[in-house]
Amino acid sequence: MPTNAQTSLQTRDAFAQSAALWNTMAQLLERCAHDEQERHLSDASRLCGLIAEHEVTAMRLLANL
Repeated sequence: MPTNAQTSLQTRDAFAQSAALWNTMAQLLERCAHDEQERHLSDASRLCGLIAEHEVTAMRLLANL
């Protein structure tokens, strides 16, 4: 069973990954605003699922602290 310190680090990592994906999403939306390419929206939409996975993982880890 992981220690609280290990779980805290895992939680931090999951939220950090989520934050990086949010940053990527913001960049995609900005690109779409500039060049109106629908593919940027499609890519951003796919990122939503990944972000949700990371945030659910992080919240579950927090609940176990």
